[in-house]
Amino acid sequence: MMRSQHTVGKRSHLSLLVSLLGTIIGSLIIVSLLSAIGWDASALLRVGKDDPGIIGYVEERLDHVRPVAPLGHDGKYYFIQAHDPLLLDPDENATLIDRPVYRTQRMLYPLLASAGGLLRGWAVVWSLIVVNLLAIALGTWATSRLAVSLGSSPWLGLAFALNPGVIFELIIDGAGALGWALAVLGVWLIVEGRHTGAVVALAFAVLAREAMILVAFGLAIRLWKTDRTKAVEIVAWPALGALLWAVWVRFQMGVPLLTTQSEELGLPFVGLAGAVSQWIEEPGRNLLFGVVMIALVLVAAMQAKRRPSFVSYSSLGFVVLAPLLTQQVWLNYFDITRAVAPIFTTFVLVLFAAESESRAAGGTLANNP
Repeated sequence: MMRSQHTVGKRSHLSLLVSLLGTIIGSLIIVSLLSAIGWDASALLRVGKDDPGIIGYVEERLDHVRPVAPLGHDGKYYFIQAHDPLLLDPDENATLIDRPVYRTQRMLYPLLASAGGLLRGWAVVWSLIVVNLLAIALGTWATSRLAVSLGSSPWLGLAFALNPGVIFELIIDGAGALGWALAVLGVWLIVEGRHTGAVVALAFAVLAREAMILVAFGLAIRLWKTDRTKAVEIVAWPALGALLWAVWVRFQMGVPLLTTQSEELGLPFVGLAGAVSQWIEEPGRNLLFGVVMIALVLVAAMQAKRRPSFVSYSSLGFVVLAPLLTQQVWLNYFDITRAVAPIFTTFVLVLFAAESESRAAGGTLANNP
């Protein structure tokens, strides 16, 4: 028994080392990018050359901005949100965002990066990077602890840090790394029988990226047979938090409550079919990543069927989501890997987990094998 406790303690300390290594990997990626562009961190905001309104907004708050071609990416919107994270003055800030109702739903990342709206200008630029590096540290640690709880190696925590979706979020100042890190933390807490902590972690995960509600639904499906009250709670509280924020967003912007502005979902397989036709016409990285993603989604679906567990079910919602994604998401490897990033991490955990959940240490699993 003492030896077993010693082993668990040793692995717990090793998880911190794995987390540190994951953070170093993320930091080296950032250093590599910045060193190639003269350490100009404004480039990570991904302000597009064809976006004069946002260029002007950023230049007012910085001494300059390094735009990219043509339209840029997510970081520019989070920079704007960070200057008004609670939407107290949307006319001054959020009107520059292309789909403000949709994008401001992801409020936690800019809220943290701006320290609740206290930081401005260059402080926000660097803080966006730091928050994502901390998210990688948290996500790697939580994944490592989850692997240990499943009786496997803590080194599997690197399945978070090396997740291409997480890496791409890092280099465009995106919110997905934070959302998935908090979601993984929630999965680990559920496996360990810490239900309240899991609910809180998932509630914050959904406020970082709304799609993380799919993780909660997956866990609820797994919990349903053993504890329906907890199954309902694991979805209801995160959903309620997201709903309250959504109502606030629409109230502040003066738009109808049912406004969504989402362009990422459509009829099943229509977007994928359109992307495949363009991949064939212009083969390259998008085709390679697309084929890998299709294969990964199929394998993840089979994993969930053959080895149902909290881990496999946590990404099941993203397996269902994948066929509904539109062509603009599927077309670019940069977007599709971020859209279904949880599948990468859970695929590794399910594939290499040494023991089934029913034998793993943890309150929920021990009591509900």
